[in-house]
Amino acid sequence: MFLCSVYTPGVAQSQFVPVLLFSVSQKSQKEMNDATQGTLHQISESHEEIMTRQMALKSAQANVHSQIVANFRDLVREKSAIAAGNRELMEMAESIHRRLGAFASHGTVHSIYRCETDTERFIFICQLFLCRGSWQET
Repeated sequence: MFLCSVYTPGVAQSQFVPVLLFSVSQKSQKEMNDATQGTLHQISESHEEIMTRQMALKSAQANVHSQIVANFRDLVREKSAIAAGNRELMEMAESIHRRLGAFASHGTVHSIYRCETDTERFIFICQLFLCRGSWQET
């Protein structure tokens, strides 16, 4: 004979429902905890990567800054050297101008024009400077 029973919750089944709900709740909490741990791990790795990149950028920036400072110092030195060269050229030009003025007053210019070629003129002028002193005045 078959017995057919109708489901009626009894005392044992009523106690099983909270245990089942607790088990489901624990499983959900474990899944959420695993997801949270995974997310925190990813955030931590991303943060470390960002910090590494930031340190590399900071190092590169310091390198570029030191190169700019060195280039600026080189430019200042070069500008100073150019200015000193310009002063020296001006002094030489003034000295030559004074000497040529002295030569003109002694009739030396007329002697220069008696030379037939530029080479003879150059030799004549060099001899004048050698005979009368160095290129720079003493």
